[in-house]
Amino acid sequence: MVKQRKWPTEIRESALCMRKKGATYSEIRKRLLVAKSTLSEWFRDLPNTNHLYYTDRSKWMETIRELSVKVRRESKSKKNQELMMEIRRSVEGWGLLNYGEYEQSLLSMLYWAEGNKVGGRVQFTNTDPRLVYLFITLFRRCYEVDESRLRVRLHLHYYHRARKVIRFWSELLGISPKAFGKIYWKKRSKERRFRKNQTGICSVRYNNTCFLEQILGYAYAIADRIAPVAQWTERGPAEAEM
Repeated sequence: MVKQRKWPTEIRESALCMRKKGATYSEIRKRLLVAKSTLSEWFRDLPNTNHLYYTDRSKWMETIRELSVKVRRESKSKKNQELMMEIRRSVEGWGLLNYGEYEQSLLSMLYWAEGNKVGGRVQFTNTDPRLVYLFITLFRRCYEVDESRLRVRLHLHYYHRARKVIRFWSELLGISPKAFGKIYWKKRSKERRFRKNQTGICSVRYNNTCFLEQILGYAYAIADRIAPVAQWTERGPAEAEM
């Protein structure tokens, strides 16, 4: 029977210390010249606290990927928060948004991007409550709006609770539920996947051709002043070269 070698206490403690710090078997063997079987005996009572104890490499890699995604997400979130704080401080220092012309320009460009351009009425449709609220706020500030002529129509999916959604939009926009028209229920698709939202699609309408023409007129004039090249899109490339 081969007598097992008795290692000094200092060597064993060094091995345990290295292992707890994350050293691999190979690293410990190379430094302390201790057999792997001996190390296994020494380490058998250590808690499984890190990736070194995963016998399944695929499981280890999956854990590493999850941790990596979490770190990137937290880092991105922190950067976004810092950026938004900086932007808010900057905007608060502008001191320009109280002037009617700036609010009119904001309304016009917002409507040009997201509003309805035909039909002879002002109509703004979006899924983002912040954008719809911004539009109605600017619209009321820039024009003498007859509140009784405001109308709202919602586009909802099967999973929406109609009363709850109507109450949300009514309180947010300051428009009576009586001004809400018939809900358009979008058909459920068994094949197409879509991202669920809590508030559906909101369409705010105001029948006034004059207001529509003014809003778009400001938008086109601002675009022509800032970027005259925008005129080419209406005339066409061929006409622009003449």
